[in-house]
Amino acid sequence: MKHLIAALAFPLLLAAQCALAQSLEYVGTRYTPHYTIHHGESTPPLQMRVTDGNGHPVANATVRFTVNGNCGGSFAGATTYDATSGADGIASTIPFNAGTGTGWCYVLPTLPGVHFDVPLVIAVAVYEVSDLSVASTSDARIYPHVNSTFTVSAWVVFQGAPFLGYPAQWSVVPAASGASATLISHSNPGGGDIAFFSTNGIGGDYKLVASVGDSAVEIPVSQRGDPATLVYPTDLAIPPSSHGAYAGYVLDQFGLGIRGLNVTARWSCDSSTCGEAEASKTDFDGRFIVNLGSNGVPGDFQIDNYLKSSDPHRITTVHVDPDASPPPAIPVPSVQTMWWGGPAQNGWGISVVQHGDKLFAVIYAYDENGNPTWYVMPSGSWNDAKSMYSGTMYRPSGSPFYAYDASRLVPNYFATGTIAFDDPGVSTDGGYAFRHLMRQPFGTTAPAPLTGLGDMWWGGPSQNGWGVAILQDHANLFCVWFTYDANGAPTWFVMPAGSWTSSDTYEGRMYRTTGSPWSGLIYQPSKLKVFDVGPFKLKFSGDTATFDYTVDARTGTLQLQREAF
Repeated sequence: MKHLIAALAFPLLLAAQCALAQSLEYVGTRYTPHYTIHHGESTPPLQMRVTDGNGHPVANATVRFTVNGNCGGSFAGATTYDATSGADGIASTIPFNAGTGTGWCYVLPTLPGVHFDVPLVIAVAVYEVSDLSVASTSDARIYPHVNSTFTVSAWVVFQGAPFLGYPAQWSVVPAASGASATLISHSNPGGGDIAFFSTNGIGGDYKLVASVGDSAVEIPVSQRGDPATLVYPTDLAIPPSSHGAYAGYVLDQFGLGIRGLNVTARWSCDSSTCGEAEASKTDFDGRFIVNLGSNGVPGDFQIDNYLKSSDPHRITTVHVDPDASPPPAIPVPSVQTMWWGGPAQNGWGISVVQHGDKLFAVIYAYDENGNPTWYVMPSGSWNDAKSMYSGTMYRPSGSPFYAYDASRLVPNYFATGTIAFDDPGVSTDGGYAFRHLMRQPFGTTAPAPLTGLGDMWWGGPSQNGWGVAILQDHANLFCVWFTYDANGAPTWFVMPAGSWTSSDTYEGRMYRTTGSPWSGLIYQPSKLKVFDVGPFKLKFSGDTATFDYTVDARTGTLQLQREAF
């Protein structure tokens, strides 16, 4: 059975009338109610309020509601409806009727003859349960302690957009060891299904499953106890001219690795031979890396490995030996994806594109006035433990995206940035920012007609200064176009979802956001506002692509190619 939902949950958007200083605004709270009804029924009347420049209601103003999209809905068969505002400034339509198809409709309220810099949107979806899917919004893996509680969340999604008010079903696939959790409760505010679980007293790896209809997503869980064992090498050899490294592990009482612990590696000199050592935090498997070096004098020195100074001594003896082979290189982790601060930090993120051991990272955030801005780290280097990547960050300025001139590009040094992947976070020198990170899940397991599209794309050397980051998860693409506004200031547009309309073409909606200042301040997700600026289409052909866009009624086409770095 088809249903209809009027998903009027876009943040409060105001559009200023240039000539008459009139405004349109949603009626109700910042997030207006949404409605779910059976096929053949209708939504309540859609409403908008007309106000003057002082916020007072304007009576007898005509508001036109225009239906766009593919849901098949209408106002009694018409795709437009003109409503007149009353004394309270409110203009109401007749009920919006569901059509016979499924999809999204975007009802655009306007004041005829008046230009709005930022259009308003009322979203309406006609759907069947079989059209819904579910995607995790939690970290790639959850790490609860035994005998504790934790939360996990997922989005219910319809054609790439969060679907309001429809709950996911949660289940647990226990570990062979017996490790498991029990669902306490869950809720579904704004399309995000938040579940609360209680763990049992057994360590192990198991899965949580969130499902809607035939769609399901698995969320891995690594349940751990208290630190019980520290595994380390008792001796090793390095040549005098080389630095070295060794790995150790912190295990719990179940013999399982524990993540995020600080290990201390304290070195001491023996006669004329001396060394140095530094340990990393434990990673997802409980592994820590100790980087060490010597003063080049053959002989021995010792390293004491411990979690707490009161722990028993666990000594690694290092032999500085001219005949020793150089230590093997530590592999670079795979980190290409979209990273963010989690649901509580919704609104900003970092795209990380990886070519071998080289990263190209862009932070999408907000300036001191809450306007979208971006910071780019196009190159850098790893630390010895391959757990942190550091490089120079820039905040460029340029020319408008619709009339781009690469000769006007100014790089504008911002700071030295570091992205840590062992305990994920991003930081800059000068105290500009520190933010915790997690991988942002955005895809389901549906097969894709094209694979290997995740990369940094640009317009080539003649268009140096802007780009489109494309991250891929199965059939889903998460794209961000980082470019410049009419004044040449850095801005960005996000394309968080879409659908394949042919074997080589991906289409969806593009959004501009404003939010809380990101650099050096506490991020406030409540300030996030989302504006639908228009459709986009990406058509791929090998290592090139065509990018068609509409931004606030301005259309264009860009030729893309993969960027080598």
